[in-house]
Amino acid sequence: KIADFSNCENACATSDTYKLAPLIKDATENFEPKKQLKVINTGTISKYFMRWGISKMTYLKQKYLHPVVNKEEFLSLFKNSYSKKSVQAKIIIKGLNLLDACIDIDGDVIPGKSTLIIANSNLKKLKLLLSILNSKLAFFYIKERYPASSYNKGTNFTKDMINNMPMPQMTENEQEPLINLTDDILSLTTSAGYFENEEKQASVKNIEHQIDLMVYELYGLTEEERQVIEASVSKS
Repeated sequence: KIADFSNCENACATSDTYKLAPLIKDATENFEPKKQLKVINTGTISKYFMRWGISKMTYLKQKYLHPVVNKEEFLSLFKNSYSKKSVQAKIIIKGLNLLDACIDIDGDVIPGKSTLIIANSNLKKLKLLLSILNSKLAFFYIKERYPASSYNKGTNFTKDMINNMPMPQMTENEQEPLINLTDDILSLTTSAGYFENEEKQASVKNIEHQIDLMVYELYGLTEEERQVIEASVSKS
Protein backbone atom coordinates (compact mmCIF):
# COMPACT_ATOMS: atom_id res chain seq x y z
CA LYS A 1 0.00 0.00 0.00
CA ILE A 2 1.02 3.62 -0.41
CA ALA A 3 1.29 3.91 3.40
CA ASP A 4 4.07 1.30 3.32
CA PHE A 5 5.92 3.48 0.85
CA SER A 6 5.28 6.93 2.38
CA ASN A 7 2.50 8.11 4.67
CA CYS A 8 -0.31 10.48 3.63
CA GLU A 9 -1.56 12.93 6.28
CA ASN A 10 -4.08 15.72 6.67
CA ALA A 11 -2.25 18.98 6.02
CA CYS A 12 -3.82 20.91 8.87
CA ALA A 13 -6.47 20.82 11.58
CA THR A 14 -9.62 22.96 11.29
CA SER A 15 -8.32 25.23 14.04
CA ASP A 16 -5.10 25.79 12.06
CA THR A 17 -7.17 26.95 9.09
CA TYR A 18 -8.58 29.86 11.06
CA LYS A 19 -5.29 30.66 12.82
CA LEU A 20 -3.53 30.95 9.47
CA ALA A 21 -6.03 33.35 7.88
CA PRO A 22 -4.83 36.61 9.55
CA LEU A 23 -1.25 35.94 8.39
CA ILE A 24 -2.09 35.67 4.68
CA LYS A 25 -1.20 38.65 2.53
CA ASP A 26 -1.17 39.22 -1.21
CA ALA A 27 2.45 39.66 -2.29
CA THR A 28 2.93 42.96 -4.05
CA GLU A 29 6.50 42.21 -5.11
CA ASN A 30 8.45 39.09 -6.06
CA PHE A 31 8.21 36.09 -3.76
CA GLU A 32 11.09 36.06 -1.23
CA PRO A 33 11.76 32.41 -0.24
CA LYS A 34 14.01 33.36 2.69
CA LYS A 35 11.34 35.55 4.26
CA GLN A 36 8.04 34.20 2.94
CA LEU A 37 6.07 31.02 2.37
CA LYS A 38 3.48 30.59 -0.37
CA VAL A 39 -0.03 29.34 0.45
CA ILE A 40 -2.13 27.06 -1.76
CA ASN A 41 -5.36 25.16 -1.22
CA THR A 42 -7.58 22.74 -3.11
CA GLY A 43 -8.62 25.42 -5.62
CA THR A 44 -5.05 26.17 -6.68
CA ILE A 45 -3.74 22.62 -7.17
CA SER A 46 -3.50 21.00 -10.60
CA LYS A 47 -1.84 17.79 -11.75
CA TYR A 48 1.91 18.17 -11.21
CA PHE A 49 1.87 21.93 -10.60
CA MET A 50 0.34 24.59 -8.37
CA ARG A 51 -1.62 27.54 -9.72
CA TRP A 52 -0.09 30.04 -7.29
CA GLY A 53 0.03 33.42 -9.04
CA ILE A 54 -2.09 32.09 -11.93
CA SER A 55 -5.53 31.49 -10.36
CA LYS A 56 -6.88 33.34 -7.35
CA MET A 57 -7.04 31.38 -4.13
CA THR A 58 -10.23 31.73 -2.10
CA TYR A 59 -9.48 31.37 1.59
CA LEU A 60 -12.33 31.90 4.10
CA LYS A 61 -14.12 34.10 1.56
CA GLN A 62 -11.03 36.24 0.86
CA LYS A 63 -9.29 36.07 -2.54
CA TYR A 64 -5.54 36.23 -3.17
CA LEU A 65 -3.53 35.91 -6.39
CA HIS A 66 -0.11 35.70 -4.72
CA PRO A 67 -0.91 34.52 -1.17
CA VAL A 68 2.08 34.54 1.16
CA VAL A 69 2.78 34.61 4.87
CA ASN A 70 5.81 35.86 6.72
CA LYS A 71 7.93 32.77 7.40
CA GLU A 72 9.12 33.88 10.84
CA GLU A 73 5.58 34.76 11.98
CA PHE A 74 4.25 31.42 10.72
CA LEU A 75 6.91 29.34 12.47
CA SER A 76 6.44 31.36 15.65
CA LEU A 77 2.63 30.99 15.70
CA PHE A 78 2.51 27.31 14.70
CA LYS A 79 4.76 25.34 16.99
CA ASN A 80 3.02 22.09 16.03
CA SER A 81 3.36 19.56 13.23
CA TYR A 82 1.70 21.95 10.75
CA SER A 83 4.76 24.17 10.56
CA LYS A 84 7.11 21.17 10.32
CA LYS A 85 5.08 19.67 7.46
CA SER A 86 4.97 22.99 5.61
CA VAL A 87 8.73 23.45 5.37
CA GLN A 88 9.43 19.90 4.14
CA ALA A 89 9.61 18.55 0.61
CA LYS A 90 6.14 17.12 -0.04
CA ILE A 91 3.33 16.18 -2.36
CA ILE A 92 0.20 18.28 -1.84
CA ILE A 93 -3.06 16.59 -2.84
CA LYS A 94 -6.33 18.27 -3.68
CA GLY A 95 -8.92 17.23 -1.11
CA LEU A 96 -12.04 17.47 -3.27
CA ASN A 97 -13.43 16.40 -6.65
CA LEU A 98 -10.40 15.36 -8.71
CA LEU A 99 -7.33 13.44 -7.59
CA ASP A 100 -4.79 16.13 -8.51
CA ALA A 101 -1.41 16.29 -6.83
CA CYS A 102 1.47 18.76 -7.11
CA ILE A 103 4.94 18.79 -5.58
CA ASP A 104 6.75 21.26 -3.33
CA ILE A 105 10.41 20.37 -3.73
CA ASP A 106 11.84 23.32 -1.78
CA GLY A 107 9.51 23.17 1.23
CA ASP A 108 8.33 26.75 0.80
CA VAL A 109 4.58 26.14 0.36
CA ILE A 110 1.96 26.01 3.13
CA PRO A 111 -0.85 23.56 2.28
CA GLY A 112 -4.15 25.21 3.19
CA LYS A 113 -7.51 23.82 4.20
CA SER A 114 -8.92 20.64 2.64
CA THR A 115 -5.57 19.36 1.42
CA LEU A 116 -3.58 16.20 2.09
CA ILE A 117 0.19 15.84 2.05
CA ILE A 118 2.87 13.19 1.69
CA ALA A 119 6.12 14.53 3.13
CA ASN A 120 9.42 12.80 2.42
CA SER A 121 13.03 13.94 2.04
CA ASN A 122 13.54 11.37 -0.74
CA LEU A 123 12.63 13.34 -3.87
CA LYS A 124 12.75 10.29 -6.14
CA LYS A 125 10.18 8.60 -3.93
CA LEU A 126 7.95 11.70 -4.05
CA LYS A 127 8.19 11.95 -7.83
CA LEU A 128 7.35 8.28 -8.24
CA LEU A 129 4.28 8.63 -6.02
CA LEU A 130 3.32 11.84 -7.85
CA SER A 131 3.21 9.99 -11.17
CA ILE A 132 1.01 7.22 -9.74
CA LEU A 133 -1.37 9.56 -7.88
CA ASN A 134 -1.87 11.68 -11.00
CA SER A 135 -2.54 8.65 -13.19
CA LYS A 136 -5.99 7.80 -14.51
CA LEU A 137 -5.83 4.45 -12.74
CA ALA A 138 -5.45 6.04 -9.28
CA PHE A 139 -8.45 8.31 -9.78
CA PHE A 140 -10.55 5.47 -11.19
CA TYR A 141 -9.61 3.16 -8.32
CA ILE A 142 -10.54 5.60 -5.54
CA LYS A 143 -13.73 6.73 -7.28
CA GLU A 144 -14.89 3.12 -7.67
CA ARG A 145 -13.62 1.95 -4.28
CA TYR A 146 -15.31 4.77 -2.34
CA PRO A 147 -18.50 5.72 -4.25
CA ALA A 148 -20.27 6.85 -1.04
CA SER A 149 -17.81 9.74 -0.69
CA SER A 150 -18.95 11.33 -3.95
CA TYR A 151 -18.93 15.13 -3.85
CA ASN A 152 -20.18 17.16 -6.83
CA LYS A 153 -19.48 14.18 -9.12
CA GLY A 154 -16.02 13.95 -7.61
CA THR A 155 -14.72 12.56 -4.35
CA ASN A 156 -14.05 13.93 -0.88
CA PHE A 157 -10.59 12.43 -0.40
CA THR A 158 -9.23 11.29 2.95
CA LYS A 159 -5.75 10.22 4.04
CA ASP A 160 -7.00 6.64 4.54
CA MET A 161 -8.15 6.43 0.91
CA ILE A 162 -4.67 7.40 -0.26
CA ASN A 163 -2.77 5.31 2.29
CA ASN A 164 -4.76 2.16 1.54
CA MET A 165 -4.35 2.39 -2.22
CA PRO A 166 -2.41 -0.63 -3.54
CA MET A 167 1.11 -0.01 -4.84
CA PRO A 168 2.67 -2.26 -7.47
CA GLN A 169 5.90 -4.10 -6.73
CA MET A 170 8.61 -2.21 -8.63
CA THR A 171 12.30 -2.67 -9.20
CA GLU A 172 14.51 0.42 -9.42
CA ASN A 173 14.68 -0.08 -13.19
CA GLU A 174 10.86 0.05 -13.36
CA GLN A 175 10.71 3.15 -11.14
CA GLU A 176 13.27 5.17 -13.08
CA PRO A 177 11.21 5.79 -16.27
CA LEU A 178 8.27 7.13 -14.23
CA ILE A 179 10.57 9.42 -12.25
CA ASN A 180 12.23 10.68 -15.45
CA LEU A 181 8.88 11.40 -17.12
CA THR A 182 7.73 13.24 -13.99
CA ASP A 183 10.90 15.34 -14.18
CA ASP A 184 10.07 16.13 -17.81
CA ILE A 185 6.60 17.34 -16.82
CA LEU A 186 7.94 19.43 -13.95
CA SER A 187 10.51 21.01 -16.25
CA LEU A 188 7.81 21.99 -18.74
CA THR A 189 5.22 23.25 -16.23
CA THR A 190 7.76 25.46 -14.44
CA SER A 191 9.22 26.89 -17.65
CA ALA A 192 8.57 30.51 -18.63
CA GLY A 193 5.35 31.06 -20.55
CA TYR A 194 4.02 27.54 -20.03
CA PHE A 195 0.41 28.66 -19.59
CA GLU A 196 0.45 30.58 -22.88
CA ASN A 197 2.28 27.87 -24.81
CA GLU A 198 -0.06 25.30 -26.36
CA GLU A 199 2.86 23.22 -27.65
CA LYS A 200 4.31 22.77 -24.15
CA GLN A 201 0.85 21.93 -22.77
CA ALA A 202 0.37 19.33 -25.50
CA SER A 203 3.76 17.84 -24.60
CA VAL A 204 2.67 17.49 -20.97
CA LYS A 205 -0.54 15.73 -22.04
CA ASN A 206 1.52 13.34 -24.16
CA ILE A 207 3.87 12.55 -21.25
CA GLU A 208 0.88 12.01 -18.92
CA HIS A 209 -0.44 9.47 -21.43
CA GLN A 210 2.93 7.68 -21.43
CA ILE A 211 2.80 7.55 -17.62
CA ASP A 212 -0.74 6.14 -17.72
CA LEU A 213 0.40 3.33 -20.04
CA MET A 214 3.33 2.51 -17.75
CA VAL A 215 1.09 2.47 -14.68
CA TYR A 216 -1.39 0.15 -16.40
CA GLU A 217 1.51 -2.17 -17.19
CA LEU A 218 2.83 -2.11 -13.60
CA TYR A 219 -0.59 -3.05 -12.21
CA GLY A 220 -0.99 -5.80 -14.79
CA LEU A 221 -4.15 -4.49 -16.43
CA THR A 222 -5.61 -6.09 -19.55
CA GLU A 223 -6.46 -4.03 -22.63
CA GLU A 224 -10.17 -4.36 -21.79
CA GLU A 225 -9.59 -3.04 -18.27
CA ARG A 226 -7.59 -0.12 -19.63
CA GLN A 227 -10.43 0.83 -21.95
CA VAL A 228 -12.92 0.77 -19.06
CA ILE A 229 -10.73 3.20 -17.10
CA GLU A 230 -10.11 5.50 -20.08
CA ALA A 231 -13.84 5.70 -20.81
CA SER A 232 -14.77 6.29 -17.16
CA VAL A 233 -12.16 8.97 -16.43
CA SER A 234 -12.89 10.88 -19.64
CA LYS A 235 -16.46 11.44 -18.34
CA SER A 236 -15.23 12.90 -15.01
